[in-house]
Amino acid sequence: MAQKKYKVFKCKLCDKNISSCGMPSHIKYKHNITVDEYVAKFGEFRKSIIPTSNRKCNKMICKICGAEYSTNGISMHLRYTHGITVEQYINKYGEYRLKYIDYENRAKLNKIECAVCKSLFGSERLLSYHIKKEHKITKLEYIKTYIFNNNLPLCACRCGEPVQLLPSGINFNGNKTYARTVKSGHNLNAPGYRTNTKEQKMRMRKSAINRMKKKQGVWFDNGPSKLENELYNFVVKLLPDAIQSDRKILSGLELDIVIPSLKLAIEFNGEYWHSDIFKNKKYHLNKQNEVEDKGYRLIHIWESDWIHKKEIIKSILKSIMQKSENRIYARNTVLKEISFNELRDFLSKNHLQGSSVSKYRFGLFKDTELVSVMAFSALRRATGRISKDGNYELIRFCSKLNTTVVGGASKLFTYFIKNYDPERVISYANKDWSSGKLYEQIGMEYIGNTPVGYFYSKSKFRFNRFQFQKHKLIQNGEDPNLTEYEIMIKNGYSKIWDCGNLKYEFIK
Repeated sequence: MAQKKYKVFKCKLCDKNISSCGMPSHIKYKHNITVDEYVAKFGEFRKSIIPTSNRKCNKMICKICGAEYSTNGISMHLRYTHGITVEQYINKYGEYRLKYIDYENRAKLNKIECAVCKSLFGSERLLSYHIKKEHKITKLEYIKTYIFNNNLPLCACRCGEPVQLLPSGINFNGNKTYARTVKSGHNLNAPGYRTNTKEQKMRMRKSAINRMKKKQGVWFDNGPSKLENELYNFVVKLLPDAIQSDRKILSGLELDIVIPSLKLAIEFNGEYWHSDIFKNKKYHLNKQNEVEDKGYRLIHIWESDWIHKKEIIKSILKSIMQKSENRIYARNTVLKEISFNELRDFLSKNHLQGSSVSKYRFGLFKDTELVSVMAFSALRRATGRISKDGNYELIRFCSKLNTTVVGGASKLFTYFIKNYDPERVISYANKDWSSGKLYEQIGMEYIGNTPVGYFYSKSKFRFNRFQFQKHKLIQNGEDPNLTEYEIMIKNGYSKIWDCGNLKYEFIK
């Protein structure tokens, strides 16, 4: 393992070269003076408290003397120059640390309230720290006392015993609490009872408790939103066996819409409640994996897409459910190369992600009507690839709204392979929608998953994260000392984690 390199200073008293971390000890024990005495005579050498005018960092102005320091440097400055602590300074002059200012802003937004002292917090993690430090109680004690009022709900298997709360999965908010029992040998035929076949442990989630306590008015549940109901009404007209708010498949954890005949589940995700304020990085991926383990396919529909691209979503759902109004066979179409303008206009009307830069573009025509397109580009830097001769990326494929072109993707892909002879073609399938079967049908091979990605949302619109890379934000006048995330949050955007992509490739 490579050793950490420290900056070297020349001691002004003995001309010996000393590392930055060794200077304080050298000054104290070799020359028998304090660091402050050395600094007063020869100048500051500690990077953390060198005034910010001499280096790049966040500028914090001391309200006592007006000097500028870094966030870390001002705490040292307060201690050694003014002889006060950070807490004493904040009590008199207000919070200055960006992280804690962000916590205060989120506390006003999230309003996670301590049931003991009514203080507000921006996250459950901060509330956990607060109750442990200030009230000297554990998270479980807090939940038992202030959420359940020392009256735990009974086990759903009807054994008559209260549930046992476990540390994992327990949230502070009552209507989000997961309660679990660890008893075995329960009545497996009890209505609504689900068991882990490996451990024989029943897991009672929020919805299970909700059903038991709802009649007593303990739990608060708004139910599906107006837009989710709108989506469900569309789906149930296509397939009458569709179920809304299913809690059986995941043992109490809710799935917004389930279609048993297709083994298909649909999640309707509102950007605000599914942002990183409320959901952790792997929430959506973990839920998708859990659904797939039950033999179902899960697709995610985002609220902003339903608002702005409703007809495209309806068309995709019809295709998945094999309910498209128009069904065309690729053998009855004519393949032609198309212009960028033709591709752009077609994708803007028929593809969720809209248009993209491309090198090769092909279309299928039924008589004179364009009914399906496929586009290829050189390898993109945005995906971490370096452009290379003979290597391409399949970046777009779609058919006209409410139209299924049977064999269309295969015909277009085969034409490209035969006529342009690529050495390698890669593509990424969005796990929000795709199961990857289409790529396998055209001859591509699954090679793995990408890490979880993210996008930004604001005012019911989604934005690709690549348009907000830090260097672009700085070019638009943003503070270079802030991170991309800090800039976006400051400007009112929400960060949302997705499920990542499936990676496919074709090698000649």
